[in-house]
This record gives sequence, C-alpha cells and structure tokens, in this order.
Amino acid sequence: MVSGGLLGILERVTTGEVLILLVFALVILGPERLPDAARSMGRWVAKARSMSSGLTGEIREVLDDPDMQPLREVGEFVASPRRKLMEYAAEAENEAAEARRLAAQAAAAAEAAEAAAASARADAQEATDAAESAEEAAHEAVEALETAESLETEAVETEAAAELLAEEPDARP
Repeated sequence: MVSGGLLGILERVTTGEVLILLVFALVILGPERLPDAARSMGRWVAKARSMSSGLTGEIREVLDDPDMQPLREVGEFVASPRRKLMEYAAEAENEAAEARRLAAQAAAAAEAAEAAAASARADAQEATDAAESAEEAAHEAVEALETAESLETEAVETEAAAELLAEEPDARP
C-alpha cells in the first residue's frame, strides 16, 4: 500500500477523526450541499486509489523487466554490505548478551566462594578457640596431677614418719 502522501493520510484516519470531519463539514457546507460534497470526495478518493494501484503495477512491470536485471543486481550488491553489517551487529549483540550472562554467573560464583571462605574462617576461629581451651585444660590437668603427686609424696612421707613414730615410742619429743 501507499504509505505517504494524501492516500497515506487517508489510510491513517481513525473513525473518531472521520466523525469530527463530518460534523465540521456539516457545519461548513450545510445539510443541502453535504451529500454532493461527499460524493465528489468519494470519486476523488476512488480515482486516487485507482491511479496509485496502476502506478504500483507499472513499477512492478519495470522492475520485473529482464533489461532491468543488471540494475537490480547492482541494488542487491549495494544492499548486501548493509545486510552483512546488520548480521554482524546482531551477532555482536548476541555475544554481548552471552558475555553479560557469563559475567553474572561468575559474580554469583564469586559471591558463593566469598560466603564459603567466610564460613571456613569462622570454623577455623572456632577450632582455634577450642584448641586454646583444650590446651588450657591440659595445663590445668598437668598442674592438678603435679599437685596430686606432691600431695601423694607428702602423704607417703607423713605416713612413713607416723610409722617411725609408732615404732619408737621413746623417741617422741
């Protein structure tokens, strides 16, 4: 279809716009002259459409003419770089989208790795704290053992002294 000029405008007119134009024409022309004006306008539109379709047919005939083949080939040759550029642009857009998708995946993996590292650091801190507590408990156990051994030695010495005293009743001071 024709997209420009008067016919292009007529094809884009909506029903509401047509009603507004009819009311406007009724006010300007009056009810007596409006039907004649509408008939004339209809004839003009029909004639314009007929001329447009005839012109379109003639253009198609000229383009389909074998003598025009070299001209058509030149047009296709000129259009092919544009087509190639469009293909390259589309391919570049696809690659950019893929790169954005991979970057998003890498960012998600990095966040997961950071979370795992933080968890490992927390676990290591807990293990260090537990090891320090165990070491402190071991020191306390060693001290308790040394105290127990010391008390046992004192008890043995006290028992030996008591036995000596029990054997020598006269040796008491």
